[in-house]
Formats: sequence, C-alpha cells, structure tokens
Amino acid sequence: MAEELSSAWEAGCRYCGGEPQCTAPDLSASELGVQKMCALCSRCAEEFYRFMQIKVPGLGTADIRPDQMRDLPTILGEVERHMKKWVSERESQ
Repeated sequence: MAEELSSAWEAGCRYCGGEPQCTAPDLSASELGVQKMCALCSRCAEEFYRFMQIKVPGLGTADIRPDQMRDLPTILGEVERHMKKWVSERESQ
C-alpha cells in the first residue's frame, strides 16, 4: 500500500497533473472493483469532494443511506466524468 501511495504521489494530480496535496479513491479502479488511491492537487480535491457531497449527501457519516451505497458504481462514474470535464473547462479559460 505504501508503494502504491508513493507512486500515486509521484504521478501528480490524477486529473490535472498538478502538485499533489492529498489522496482520494481512484474512481477508475473502483469501477473495475479494485481499490486504489490517487493523488489530487488542492483545487481538484476541493471540487472532487464538493461534487461527492452533492452526489452522496452524508458521505463519511452515519447519515448515508443504503440506496446511496447501492448506486455507488453509477455515482463514481458520474464523479469521474464531472472531474474530467471540470478540469478541461478550467484549463480552457
């Protein structure tokens, strides 16, 4: 696990390639049923977690509903598409 985190950190932000500030679940790996981590820069992390809270209110708390967990693969796909689009739009400005 430490080697995986080190590799993710060295690769830079998963979405924009910027300087990493934190880690998050690698959503592309999650869609395949694999649990991996990726690195995120501060701007991408802020947007990633903002969007996750919209899609899964109560994430990280006891308030999460069972139906949200069942829909997680679909939600993860939506978050992944959103982040790629968000970075693309941010870079074109």
